[in-house]
Amino acid sequence: AIIHRWTVTSSPSHRWFRNANWSSRLAILSSPSHRWFRNKLSTPLNDTQVKALKPKDKSYKLTDGQGLYIFVSPTGIKSWRIDYSHPITKKRLTYTIGTYPEFSLKQARDERQKVKDLLQRHIDPNEHKKEQIEKRLLEQENTFESVATEWLNKQSFSANTIKGYNMVFRHLFPLIGHRPVNKLRPIEVLQVC
Repeated sequence: AIIHRWTVTSSPSHRWFRNANWSSRLAILSSPSHRWFRNKLSTPLNDTQVKALKPKDKSYKLTDGQGLYIFVSPTGIKSWRIDYSHPITKKRLTYTIGTYPEFSLKQARDERQKVKDLLQRHIDPNEHKKEQIEKRLLEQENTFESVATEWLNKQSFSANTIKGYNMVFRHLFPLIGHRPVNKLRPIEVLQVC
């Protein structure tokens, strides 16, 4: 039999530990009373702890568990973050959820679960967040008012026709001008007319 020389602690029973099988070693290392395991566990944060965090000379972080932590900068900004591995490249990356007063502890934990779900589906959370922002910006740019105005400017109508369209648009823009074109239903246009 091959005996592995694997010294973990300088306890009196280290000889037994070296000669023990793997399941016994794992049971010792994973027991809550073992020094190595105790240092790896993090107790979940509570709201009073987060409120009481003060800035220091250097930035620091406090973990909440399952990858979520609050990062406190020397300027006093508290931001929720998650470290993760990119699903494809396996590179270590950081996903910033948001700052503390805007995102509560419960909201940060909910966001952590969403990030974990994205990672299970092999979707990078940072890329997903950028796509969502771009999608919202595109919807804001493609409102009924902006599309109608752009369409009218590209047409070569007479002055009277443009004046007629502008009168119609003046009536429609306050009611449905802010709506994205792709979410505008025909029934809504008919109700306004």
